[in-house]
Amino acid sequence: MSNDSAPAPEISVVIPVFNGSNTLRAVVASVGEALSGVDYEIVLVDDGSTDDSWATITELAADPVVRGSRMLKNYGQHSAVVAGLAQARGSWVATIDDDGQNNPADIPVLLAAAENNEAGACLHQLRDGGHQ
Repeated sequence: MSNDSAPAPEISVVIPVFNGSNTLRAVVASVGEALSGVDYEIVLVDDGSTDDSWATITELAADPVVRGSRMLKNYGQHSAVVAGLAQARGSWVATIDDDGQNNPADIPVLLAAAENNEAGACLHQLRDGGHQ
């Protein structure tokens, strides 16, 4: 499930999801609040959840800034992040967890630092289909 027809955003926020149905709506809302005024997308990757995470992702993907995909089984958080990175369309990418443990308010601070060449290790810019 994707919204590929939209122009590429400035930043993609990749969120691996495993049994996160109870926290996912709040996390997505927090990202939206933190990135108001920024062109962004949220890429949710269901890593074989056994709860109703996929139904929640499907509902959230009604918003054009949210995209969702589903792994065939639970491959682990790192594999879900890599799958999300492969789907991310933003010039910059940030990753956060689905449980609200990471503060989305840090993303615009990191983005500004990265755009000023102050935080190359924090965010990774993609150009021309390759990593820099």
